[in-house]
Amino acid sequence: MKRALPVIFGLVLILAIGLLLFSPGNSAGKSSQGKKKWSKADNQVTLRKNDKKPYGLYVAYERLADLFPKANITTSADQPGQWDSIAFFGSDQAVIIFSPRVMASQYEFRNLLRFAENGNDVFISTLAVSSSVSSYARLDVDYTDISWFKNNDLAADGMTESLVTPWSGQYSYKGKRMEGYFDPLDTTLATPLGRGHEGKVNFIHLKAGKGNLYIHLSPLSFSNYFLLQPGNINYYEKALSVINPNVTHVVWDEYFLNNRPKDQNESKSNNWFSSMAKNRELLAALLIAAGFLLLYVILGMRRRQRSIPAQPPLRNDSLDFVKTVGRLYFEKGDHTNLARKMTAYFLEHLRSRYQLATGLLNDDFIQQVVERTGVAEEEVRPIIDTAVRLQSNVSVNDKQLETYYRRLEKFYQQA
Repeated sequence: MKRALPVIFGLVLILAIGLLLFSPGNSAGKSSQGKKKWSKADNQVTLRKNDKKPYGLYVAYERLADLFPKANITTSADQPGQWDSIAFFGSDQAVIIFSPRVMASQYEFRNLLRFAENGNDVFISTLAVSSSVSSYARLDVDYTDISWFKNNDLAADGMTESLVTPWSGQYSYKGKRMEGYFDPLDTTLATPLGRGHEGKVNFIHLKAGKGNLYIHLSPLSFSNYFLLQPGNINYYEKALSVINPNVTHVVWDEYFLNNRPKDQNESKSNNWFSSMAKNRELLAALLIAAGFLLLYVILGMRRRQRSIPAQPPLRNDSLDFVKTVGRLYFEKGDHTNLARKMTAYFLEHLRSRYQLATGLLNDDFIQQVVERTGVAEEEVRPIIDTAVRLQSNVSVNDKQLETYYRRLEKFYQQA
């Protein structure tokens, strides 16, 4: 069982990393396609006032104070009609709503309408409205499924917006084209204020008692990415100029943004692996911990064995063999033959180790031996002279042999 534990831990670890990296909605497990200016997380449509991502509304919210310098600007997530910062039955107030969908119930829309009828302005920018809103002015809204914008990369379609007279000019960018249209539009009840793709109406004004209701179907035209394009901030200023500039209170309402129905793709990606992966620091810490655990498992899977004892290096018995043979010749008294054998071994040593040619044993050869071996010439020359004499028929007595032997041993030690 103990041997199987590292394998089990390894398989569990690999499975956990796979689920973390390749779980639905986790962009860390997806390969990037082409060069993008923003990551997939930045490419999401949030429409939140504190979001500085391309499709957040940070710029739009921060510019509200410039458009309405006399107004008290607040944020609310309460149901329509239950705002704390404004008076429901007061006047000269405004409510601004940004959300991908405004699926207001009859009760919620009725409260918005009554608030406008008291002499206030309601500005709604969304992609789709509920039947309660569309039936009020016999509106037929055509829009693209919001889930398309969740999964697509930064679209190259682009979007171009324009406002009707007295405002002129076109405003465009190369981001996502997320907008709806009023098709057809009952002009007896609604006044067109802006147009989008192919000149279709996407911004209208509805009169509501003493106040006004504005419905705008291109919320991305107020996004950071759109407004930061050259000249596009003018679209924002002109579009919101329809609101009474002398309002005393402005509420940035996020009720429908927080309570909008989830898309099918959002519900699928709502798992704890994806939630952890959204935090880059946490994901990096998990991957580092997983790496150390994997290294520990791999090291633990190695076969354990006893240490191998050190073995002494093999001895070179060649010199011992030569000495044995030398002693054999010496005991027989054949000193000349033994001296020649010692000379042959000496010359072979010079050829094999120092790559010296031993054909001519002259002064040049002696200088080469001195240079290659580093042994002094006084030690080398007597050896070479003896080797030359042994090439002729000379006899060697035991004292000469002993002297020759000692010179060779000293050479081997110094070389």
